[in-house]
Amino acid sequence: MKKCDAPNTEQETSAFCEAVAYRYTSIIDSTMKSTIFYSLQLNIYLQMSVLCVRVVPTAGESTRQWLAEADLLDREYQITDDGEYLYIPVTNPAQVDDSYTLVEYAAPRRETPTRPKDVLSYEPTYERLGDIAILDTEDTSRAEEIADAIMTSDLQMSTVVNRASKIKGAQRVRD
Repeated sequence: MKKCDAPNTEQETSAFCEAVAYRYTSIIDSTMKSTIFYSLQLNIYLQMSVLCVRVVPTAGESTRQWLAEADLLDREYQITDDGEYLYIPVTNPAQVDDSYTLVEYAAPRRETPTRPKDVLSYEPTYERLGDIAILDTEDTSRAEEIADAIMTSDLQMSTVVNRASKIKGAQRVRD
């Protein structure tokens, strides 16, 4: 079997997966080919090598804190271990102190939950009461846009409501 280098870019990854998935055209059907293609692509994206600081587990938290304070911690990848060492991904290896060991490691990508801010181009304002989001905007189209973003996001919300009116008077009631 021929050994090949792991792909380094999205374009190389896509080409590699396509080649593997379509190599066995006569054996598998098109549904299976696309399943293999996406499975390989996902696996490679999740397992691409990144530069990491390798430390013993007892030094892990202090190293992580130092890297975070120096803004060198790569938050796109998970901190992982192999049983003997912790591998902490870094963004700029040139700025890492020489006392640390830098290695390439196949750290999995970190999956972050989708927030309303990710769906919209701004951070919406709302209050949360249990699993209910309460909006306070008079613009109904904006309220609908925010409500859709909240329900699309990974927030555990069952309902989004908009306040009917402003609070008025000595009794502090709504219209």
